[in-house]
Amino acid sequence: MGGYLLDGLTELKARFPEQVVDVRGLGLLTGIEFAEADFASLVVSGLAARGVIAAYTLNQPRVLRGEPPLIVTCEEADLFLTALREAVEQTGSLLG
Repeated sequence: MGGYLLDGLTELKARFPEQVVDVRGLGLLTGIEFAEADFASLVVSGLAARGVIAAYTLNQPRVLRGEPPLIVTCEEADLFLTALREAVEQTGSLLG
């Protein structure tokens, strides 16, 4: 599941190279690094509006931390990836 999730995040990075600086992970613990902290903050808000709880890392407000439960399914991972893509698209539209 960790590889599946990281593959989806890598696709997101390829789709939004100016906003998503890096994606990394080990198992299900993932990090999505954005170019700007304000962008990351708006993405967190966009995820919340879509029913996904997210937060940035404690020491870097540009990095969104992913911590799904160990029993996460492919369908749930896809819901997260879709919500994340939509939130990044929406934030990019808002900031022009």
